[in-house]
Amino acid sequence: MILSLLSLPLHLLPTEDEPEILLDKNNNIIRFSGNSMPEDPGKVFTPVIDWLSEYINSPNPLTRIEFRMDYYNSSTARFFVEILEKFEEIQEKGADVRILWYYHPDDVVILERGEDLEAVVSLPFEFIKIE
Repeated sequence: MILSLLSLPLHLLPTEDEPEILLDKNNNIIRFSGNSMPEDPGKVFTPVIDWLSEYINSPNPLTRIEFRMDYYNSSTARFFVEILEKFEEIQEKGADVRILWYYHPDDVVILERGEDLEAVVSLPFEFIKIE
């Protein structure tokens, strides 16, 4: 029997330069958090892209993606666009996809980076102020 990538959660623990990433289909949790300035972003994000490529084939009826980023660099931003494009494919198949973008009220940069991502994809973003 071949195990699906989706049968177990993909949980990448944070390091000083890499974000925490949790992809858990069974509990409907998809979350990116912390700082992301990896030396090799492909090493960090390729497993995420692979997981999402399989998730597209049998997505949950409602997919919520949480971004709780403190900082991320431009190479991470490129991967975020690629990741969000995967979610666009899911939405095009009729699933409900929502992006929850968390930001601190004094962190205008993270808010604006979320708005920039929202501008390049056709997914609904909800901006949530962390009090």
